[in-house]
Amino acid sequence: MNKLRQSLFFFTISVFLCLSQNSLFAQIVISAGDMLDIAGKQETFIMEEEGSFNFDTGSAGANQIWDFRSMMFTTPMTAMLNFYFPQGTSEENVFPNANLVQKFAYSDSTIGTSNFYNFYNVTENFLISLGDSSYFSGSGFDTSIVTISSDTVASLPIQYGDSWATVTADTQLIADGFSTIDTETAINTVDAWGTVRLPMGDFECLRLRVDAINTNKTIANGVEISVTADTSIGFYWHAKGLWEIAWVESQPGETNPNFTDASSWGRLDAVGPLTAVSEAVGQPEEFALQQNYPNPFNPETTIAFDLSENSNTKLEIYTLLGQKIATLVDQNLEAGHHQIRWNATNQFGAQVAAGVYIYQLKSGNTVQSRKMLLLR
Repeated sequence: MNKLRQSLFFFTISVFLCLSQNSLFAQIVISAGDMLDIAGKQETFIMEEEGSFNFDTGSAGANQIWDFRSMMFTTPMTAMLNFYFPQGTSEENVFPNANLVQKFAYSDSTIGTSNFYNFYNVTENFLISLGDSSYFSGSGFDTSIVTISSDTVASLPIQYGDSWATVTADTQLIADGFSTIDTETAINTVDAWGTVRLPMGDFECLRLRVDAINTNKTIANGVEISVTADTSIGFYWHAKGLWEIAWVESQPGETNPNFTDASSWGRLDAVGPLTAVSEAVGQPEEFALQQNYPNPFNPETTIAFDLSENSNTKLEIYTLLGQKIATLVDQNLEAGHHQIRWNATNQFGAQVAAGVYIYQLKSGNTVQSRKMLLLR
């Protein structure tokens, strides 16, 4: 379970550092808006953990093809990842700047159920990890842990050829005068692009290579008494608007990027909308129009709003003089959290001028408006 937890937490860091392209398409860059589009999706992964598996990682470079359709699982595990906005979660007040949440649930018949949540602030220029929470129930007791941080994972947008380094550290007190410091240093490189072929279809994607060094230090009364270090290499394939396509990690101690002996690997098996409002999110208690993000913006922005009940809903854009520019929504919507993208075009598809605009939400007899600024 620890290996599974570590791997999926690393997904949380790596998945947002991706983009996709191939020989038939212009380069696709992952922006803040693309990341926020993940909210409302549920993705299912099949994986192998803690073993020895023969795996062809393929080559770096342009226009590659990675065919994983014939890869078979020996002892498969299934993981479900849900993505949503933080409004209504129990940690909404703990992470007030979060605008994206990722949930991973793990259940074991012998030890109980664990739920892991990761909270992010996706800005126009940065991806920031705000912290995480975990909840465990079983074996006659319940426990929860909340960790608060403010770590800039990467600058945005991300594209093929980018490279960056990340460092994370964790200090634990063991006993009087004794402590351990675990540090993970990762060199990240978007080293290839092409097509991943899975049983569920083909995906245009980028490959992210991660060279990791994990160091453990034991400290006694301020003196370093032991140091251990281990290396590993991982490859992660990502497509625009999705969390994970496929991934593989080497055995501990590996330094050859062309390794064929993998310690773990997995692939996407299914993707779809959340079938119901998540139990972690809850039903919105009131009608609310959120500030658009990013703001100011260019060339597009996301408008999020909450409906406490099913209702006929309109979302419209106006100039400061009251001239209607575009209607983004005009239909009956279910209660819940919603988000709409606006690409700064009018009702005829033409680009509008830079300036301040009003976006107005009407639901039943309730109306709310906010301002936003378009830069050119």
